[in-house]
Amino acid sequence: MAMELFKRYKGNPLLTRDNFPNGRSVNSVMNPGVGDRDGKTLLLARVEDLEGISQFICFCSKDGITNWEIDEETLFKGDETVDGFGVEDARLIWVDSLKSWVIVYTNYTTGGPLVSIAITKNFKKFKCMGNVLPPENKDAAIFPEPINGYWWLINRPVSGHRKEIWIAKSKCTNSGYDDFRYWGGHQLLLPTDGTPRWDGRHIGLNAPPLKTKSGWLLLYHGVKNKLYRLGLAMLPLDDPTIATHRTKEFIMSPQEKTDFIGDVGGAIFPCGWRVHDDNQLRLYYGAADSVICYASAPLDEVIDRVLQDPV
Repeated sequence: MAMELFKRYKGNPLLTRDNFPNGRSVNSVMNPGVGDRDGKTLLLARVEDLEGISQFICFCSKDGITNWEIDEETLFKGDETVDGFGVEDARLIWVDSLKSWVIVYTNYTTGGPLVSIAITKNFKKFKCMGNVLPPENKDAAIFPEPINGYWWLINRPVSGHRKEIWIAKSKCTNSGYDDFRYWGGHQLLLPTDGTPRWDGRHIGLNAPPLKTKSGWLLLYHGVKNKLYRLGLAMLPLDDPTIATHRTKEFIMSPQEKTDFIGDVGGAIFPCGWRVHDDNQLRLYYGAADSVICYASAPLDEVIDRVLQDPV
């Protein structure tokens, strides 16, 4: 196997459908948003039932690796006023000014996939902001703080055959939740070039932007020959509309058996990461759209890797 930046946990997978109580209709568990609660690592996982409809359920672990406990009171099905087929791929962002978690997720409606936002303080009660961008759009997350007077939203619209990463903004008025309802100023952030490169035709955001000493660190995926591979990009702290660095080579790819056996073989898909006390960047990802796995890398090494490839 090729050497990769992130080291996989030997005990993978962390979570499977066997982690659910008997009697619950579960086909697969995948693509968790990552946060924390009461000193524990929190995963807001996408759980697909036997009908093919997904919802979010919360798992917590004291060490972030073992002894995961399901929180039956945390159950999020999306905005129930909108007809649809479930919710997918939560990105969790703690916004200190709101003392709340902002959840940016994909809402599968009868009109196609839409970027939607909900806000919660405790993962038990949710305030739905509705669908904030028109279809077809997904793979979205906000930055955890305003930059230059605006909130910023990374997203992945589809235009013809092009699947590229865009960014939009909303004026920060400090008036509360309404700042997250309306987005404009749309700009292309990470383009594809149409070449046979690993990220030449189809890309999208994975984990939310991570603030580092060197800039905003992005994790994104490229799809080629039905294989999902991961790469990195870096944006300036004072200007999220440009990428200063972007890895020419992918930094992680499907390799393990768990990456290929499942509903979508060859897919590895993280929706969240967090920096642990030992400065390890912990990555939680769905494998083959069926189970949840874990990998980690020293944060300094991740930053050094992306800085090797200026745009």
